[in-house]
Amino acid sequence: MIRLTELISPGFYDLHWDIRDGLYTHYWLDGGRGSTKSSFVSIEIILGIMEDPKANGIAIRRWAQYLRDSVYTQLIWAIEALGVS
Repeated sequence: MIRLTELISPGFYDLHWDIRDGLYTHYWLDGGRGSTKSSFVSIEIILGIMEDPKANGIAIRRWAQYLRDSVYTQLIWAIEALGVS
């Protein structure tokens, strides 16, 4: 069994529950490299898609030339980490 506490940083636990409770439609997350923000967000995107069979996910990256080298790879990681590949 996959435990989310093993996949997301404790600093994001409250935000995870805000998202699960549908408190807001948009979130702006700060943090540099090593903040685990990308891992958290990728987990949340995949969980959201799994929760709603009619849902779609979109990921946009402000910096970097190729999404495949960053965002796509991170989403594949989340799928594997959640055991739903």
